[in-house]
Parts: sequence; C-alpha cells; structure tokens
Amino acid sequence: ATAPTAVPAAGAGAAERTEPTGSSVPAESTTAGVPSMLSELDAAAEAHFAEHPDRTSLRAAAEADDLAAELGALCERLLLASLRRMGVFEREGERHTAESLIERLGVVAEHHRLVSGLLRILADAGYLAEEGGAYTTTAECAATPLRWEDAAVEELTRDLLARRPEMAGFARLLTSCLDAYPDVLTGRRKAHEVLFPGGSFTAVEDVYHSDQDSNALVARLVGEYVGARLARDPEVPVALLEIGAGTGGTTASVLPALAGHAGRVRYTYTDISRGFTRYGADRYGREHDFLDTAVLDIERPPAGQGIAEGAYDVVLATNVLHATARIDRTLAHARSLLRPGGVLVVLEVTRVQPFPTLTFGLMPGWWSFEDTRLPNGPLLSAPMWRRALERAGLGAVRTYSLLATREDQALESVILAENPGATDVTGQPAPAAPAVRSAPQFAASTAPSAPTTTTGEAGGAPEAGALEAMVAEAVADVLGLDSVGADDDFHELGGDSILATQVISRLRGRFPIELDLGGLFDARTVAGMARVVEAELVERIDELPDDVVADMLA
Repeated sequence: ATAPTAVPAAGAGAAERTEPTGSSVPAESTTAGVPSMLSELDAAAEAHFAEHPDRTSLRAAAEADDLAAELGALCERLLLASLRRMGVFEREGERHTAESLIERLGVVAEHHRLVSGLLRILADAGYLAEEGGAYTTTAECAATPLRWEDAAVEELTRDLLARRPEMAGFARLLTSCLDAYPDVLTGRRKAHEVLFPGGSFTAVEDVYHSDQDSNALVARLVGEYVGARLARDPEVPVALLEIGAGTGGTTASVLPALAGHAGRVRYTYTDISRGFTRYGADRYGREHDFLDTAVLDIERPPAGQGIAEGAYDVVLATNVLHATARIDRTLAHARSLLRPGGVLVVLEVTRVQPFPTLTFGLMPGWWSFEDTRLPNGPLLSAPMWRRALERAGLGAVRTYSLLATREDQALESVILAENPGATDVTGQPAPAAPAVRSAPQFAASTAPSAPTTTTGEAGGAPEAGALEAMVAEAVADVLGLDSVGADDDFHELGGDSILATQVISRLRGRFPIELDLGGLFDARTVAGMARVVEAELVERIDELPDDVVADMLA
C-alpha cells in the first residue's frame, strides 16, 4: 500500500463502459467459472449515484478541482521553501539540469528520479522555466519571499485549513515530509522513518482513510456482488482478496457491507509488508472472523507465495497497482487470482497532482515503473487503465468517474473488469462449468505459516550474549515469531523496511542512540544487526550510562 488518493473524493459521477472486445491474451483455466454479475453491478453503481445527486453535480466537480488546486499550490510553495534551505532557487537566472542539481545537492541514487519530478512541479508553478532539459529560476521565483521557518510554514498551512479543515491530515504529512527533505534527499535519513516514524502508521493513516466517497462506491459494488451471488446460490462460498490493503482504508468500508454474509464469505487481506498484514489482523480480524491475512507481492506470481490462483470471486486493489514496475505483468498476476467470471475492482488516482509526489514519492517504489505512465510519476489515466486491463485479457471494463467530469480528466476512478469465462453472461441461470479444483476452503488462512526458529539452544539466550539477545527479541516481537536464530535472514522471515523501522523503535527503548536504518536493514541477520548496534554503541561509549555499558559487556 504504497500511495493513497491525492485529495479526498468530493463526489461521484456517471459510469462509462466498454463491452468485451476479445482478448489477445486468452487464458486456459482449470477452475469452475462463476455467473456474471455485471447487470447487478451496473444497477448498484447507478443506484449509488442516484442516491447522491449533490455529489454528481457540476458544482461538486468544480469544488473538487478547486480543492486540488489549493492543495497543489500549498505543495508548490512549501517545496520551494524546503529546497531553499539547500542553497538553491534564490536568484533569478539560476540554471540547473536534473543531473547538475543532483550533484550540487548530493542527492543519493534512490532519489534521482524524484529530483526530476520536483523540478517539473516547480516549473508548473512558474518558479522555473524549462527549456531543453534545463531549468532556470524565474523573476517570480526570485521575488517570492518564502523561507522554511516555523511561523511561515504554519501561516501557509493555516490559511488552507481555515478554508479546508478536512485537509489537516494532508497538511501534517506534507509538512513533515518536506521538513525532512534535506536529510532524506542526501541519504542522512530514510523515507520510511518520515512516513512511518517508529514503524507507526499514524502519520499516513488520515490520508489513507480520507477517501470515504470512493471507498463507499467500492463497498457498494463489492457488497452487491456478494449479495447477488448468494441470492442465486445461498450455499456457495464467496472468496474475496484485497491487494495492498495497507492500513485498511478500503477494508474499513467493505467489511461492514459483507458482515451480513459472514458465514459464506472469506476476505483475504494482503500486503507486501508483514507489518501491514499484522496491523490488519489486529484492527479488523478481531471483529470480523471471516477475515484472514497473507503477505503478497503482486509483482510476483501469487502461486509461488502460497496464494491459490483461480480461487477468488472478487479481487480489489486501492491505489496500489500503479506502484509496480510493469502494469501488464501486475494485472496478469491479479487476473490469475480470479475465477472465470470473477471481477477485479480497482480504485486509483488517475490525474497527476503534486501531493503524492512530494510525500509518497520519497519511497523508491513510487519511481520503480519501467513502462509508460502519465508524466511525472507512476500514475495512469482511466483510459490507460482500460487499455491495460484489456491487454491483460480482462473484459467488460467499466470506469466510474467519481465526479461529473470527462474520463480522461478524472481525479480518481473506480474501474471494474470481468475475467472471461463466466458461466452465465446473460443473467439467466446456466449449468456451471465442470469443477477441476474446488473453491477455497475457508477453515484456514491462505497465508504461508511463519517459520519457527530458535535463538540458540532450547530455552536459552543467543550464544553471542545479551546484545544479540535484545536484537533477537525485538526482531521476533516485530515479526510475530516465538524466536529467531542469529543467522536467520530478516527478509526471508518476512521483514521489510517498515518492520525494520519497528525493530529500531524497540531497540531505541533499550539504548539511548539513533540507529541507522539503512545499516540495520542491510545487515539482514540478527547477528549482523547486533554488530551494527554494537559498533554504534562502542563509538559513543563515553556518552552511555554505566549500566548500559555493563549490559553491553555482560
């Protein structure tokens, strides 16, 4: 769950659709097909829009555009103020290319593509003039007295929030990210530490959960699908899987729509980060016993990750599929999860805006794309998504614009597509295709079981001593394991950069030092992590209390 919507959705609008045009990627499936639910989904979308006429008006669309423009203007001004702390964009006529600016500021390699994006944002704002790949500071920029000072930053954000109080979470995340730019761009601080301080999701949660209108439409579609399936066959089990669920911004809306069918549904909450899946289990699993969790990297074949292919009636993904290297490969993997006739429901930001670039653009994954996207980032427009879905062999594509606007200008879109092979494309009962593989059994999670290891001899502490034991305890706690061994690989156990941040947070409670995230993450094993901690402790041993030194030497 790499990037949420850039602005809170202000409404909903009419759907545009294309019927199946044939697939250049035919798929052979050994799984029983399911009836087509397209007519029921169309009716659900139309009913949803009809129930919210105030959100489908031209006025609502204009208000959403105004809100996006106001947030964009704040992003541009704060970006200029932040970069000026690094000694650039002060005088009229300053000339930089992306390469020369990278060299001058000492930007580390993982943020090189971000620098190009920042230059384009400043050019769009009129602060820079672009010609032949070079950017020159304009008179307007030189005359703008912006500085990154607490009072100035507070005044700029206060002006926006006075008019748009619902943007408070966006303003907090934006200012905390831009405040850290000098350190993050130069590698002195990791992006994860800014977006997920101490391994916590609080900094991003307000943004992830801001998309209530869009998520309400997704929930309506998913809930209607399940209700219609069970109305036709009350005994059928219905399986749903969410890709990149993150902190559950969409999950929180969808689960209540399924609660009335709890005995017949199974909802699999997945994310590439075990930190997010544990969060989902803790926050949503206790109240919804039909939810299970699994770690899933949608850039790799799901079958190799313990996720059954061709086993799901509905697959949904909110603002996550764009954060992959190749959309065609990603959609092929998403499609592989669906039963014939199953549906993919995608919610994506479909117009470029500064906010996600300045915040989630700090994450290297934002810039990992290798194919054609909209300018200045990884996003796709609604027409681009339509074409990609059809290339993947999905059909009956519907795009629901959440505002009364042209499809190619939509800020955000809900996109629905059906996997070919439905047993009933007319809406009338039809014999089911012969089943070669049964529907998923809901008694157990599809998540692979976590490996169990030990920290040394049975019941004992790590042989390397107390320091290694502290690290092992922190790693096991974060990963939800009983114990880990000194040579166990953090990544292979399910660790990632967010979980590494949580390990650091726990160790900071034991030692009065600032650990280097990159060094700890690169160490990979418990023993290697302990050596990183030990090296920093030894370097600062004169600053440490006697009892800490005694523990180190124990």
